[in-house]
Amino acid sequence: MQSKLGDGNIMIVGVLPNDAEYKTVGEKGSSLTKFGVKVAEKKDGGGNNVATWVNCECWHAVARATSTFKKGDVVLCVGYIKTNTYEGKEYRNLVCEFVVKMPNVDSVEGGEEALSLDKTKKSSKKKETTEGGFEISTDDDDLPF
Repeated sequence: MQSKLGDGNIMIVGVLPNDAEYKTVGEKGSSLTKFGVKVAEKKDGGGNNVATWVNCECWHAVARATSTFKKGDVVLCVGYIKTNTYEGKEYRNLVCEFVVKMPNVDSVEGGEEALSLDKTKKSSKKKETTEGGFEISTDDDDLPF
């Protein structure tokens, strides 16, 4: 997924196909981390899957924070597009000003069941009666929102 924000920044969400690459560059030893993000996949006219990729670069503190990203991590990145020309070709990178690694489904307590919207599972309904005779239900299915 990708979206243009009101301030001109770009927001993407996707998965890393490889580990992030961290290095220090320049005379000052600035931190730089680069990684690709697969943000979408769709079928072309011939029925083949075609992926949309975004190349990301992070600098300084953001680079150090993202240096441990691994293949398969899901990330949300916010930044701006920088265009470079190399040997007559234009290359665009997302310069990330904010990056967060999203929780993996397997690391969330309850795994996929915790993220499921399947209402066919049986729930344990609890009802209590207050002093005024009103019933209070602790079942989420009874809530109007």
